[in-house]
Amino acid sequence: MKIIITGASGFIGSEIIPFLKKENVKVLLVGRNTTTLKEKFPDDEVAS
Repeated sequence: MKIIITGASGFIGSEIIPFLKKENVKVLLVGRNTTTLKEKFPDDEVAS
């Protein structure tokens, strides 16, 4: 399963991502600050 997280660089989005990764869910991270997302979650797909 793959889930798109909009607002991934925000408070709620960034808290949900580690939980989903523990459950072996693939995520597509969408947010304004793609540089920070790529640094914080280097193994995940990032889009703007």
